[in-house]
Amino acid sequence: MHRLLLSIVIAAAATSCAEPSRLPLAATPPADAMSGAIRGLCASDVALLGEGANHADGRSLAFKAALVRRLVDECGFDAVVFEAGSYDFLEMDRRLRRGEPVTRDMVSSAVGGLWNRNEEIQPLITWMHDSLVAGRLRLGGMDDQLGSAGAFSSISEMPAELSGLLGGERDEACRGLFRQQIYGQLGPSAEEQAPLRTCLVDIQTVVQAMPASADRDAHLQNLDNIGRFVSRQGMDTTAYIEGRSHSMWRNYQWWLAERFPQGSRVIVWGATVHLSRSARAHPRFATVANFGSYIDRTYGDRASFLGFSAASGAYMEGGQVRERAPAASGSLEAAALGDTALDLTYLDHAALRRLGALPGAVFSREPVVARWSDVVDGVVVFREERAPSRSPAR
Repeated sequence: MHRLLLSIVIAAAATSCAEPSRLPLAATPPADAMSGAIRGLCASDVALLGEGANHADGRSLAFKAALVRRLVDECGFDAVVFEAGSYDFLEMDRRLRRGEPVTRDMVSSAVGGLWNRNEEIQPLITWMHDSLVAGRLRLGGMDDQLGSAGAFSSISEMPAELSGLLGGERDEACRGLFRQQIYGQLGPSAEEQAPLRTCLVDIQTVVQAMPASADRDAHLQNLDNIGRFVSRQGMDTTAYIEGRSHSMWRNYQWWLAERFPQGSRVIVWGATVHLSRSARAHPRFATVANFGSYIDRTYGDRASFLGFSAASGAYMEGGQVRERAPAASGSLEAAALGDTALDLTYLDHAALRRLGALPGAVFSREPVVARWSDVVDGVVVFREERAPSRSPAR
């Protein structure tokens, strides 16, 4: 039903027959961008919050951080799943179940280096930690990729615990293979990956013989994830993306079925190319399913997808601040902001549908042509983005 909400972008009735690209789309004050996004997401069972520019935009990050808290406080969402490794989130869950402490640094580590080095997300990390340990919020990760920089568990503790189940020389050998895989020192060919695959099989045999417990379940889930990641080594880009998308979907399902309370309403945080109804307009996803397509297939209108873009500004790449090319005339960004002086605006699904197909930089800084109403349910557009503010202490 959320798609039937009245468009917050006002067009006078007398102009109903105007060309879509000439509709006065940006007719609301900037404060309404947040309110519009909340209205578009609040009634959903799943709210997917995307981002473009390779996770390198500061204003989008700050907007999302504020939006998460409001969706929880005002709309009743009670879980957040990140496009980050499942492993460290699962370790925090194990510690909470044992009554062991979970620190703020652990939450930050699990969220991952794509975001946790930026000042814009620090208040959200503190709030998520406090809410997690108080039992008000659940957290999860849906990626299977190993090697997240600074990960408190998955880089050393988890591999050591798993290989330690074998004991003796096998422990040492498998621990070394884990280390090589994590640090990119193990070749991608089937022959080079074979010894690690054997380790995974041997460890799984030991774990399956263990009595039923939360620890056994966590070991099996971690092994399943590592196995899927290892199986994609050496694949071409298209096959790798397809496999990763499906793996993220499997992990999302696992968190809902095994760790989140029944009826949980979930916020998903990641890149728009993963968290959209369809990413077919993006060249790398032209022939593959993205994660969001699985959500769309399962939830339909009970899921809402939010994207972000900007008409100009800066972003972060390789630790350097770089300028993004200004949006061209006739683009989604130009149509959204029009001739107004608005600093940002929100286009809801009805506004996107009226615009039809046109170029937009919603997936990344490189515009692609899409019918954006088929991709997302709303887009927040900034007149000028900025690079995130890095904290040297993180």
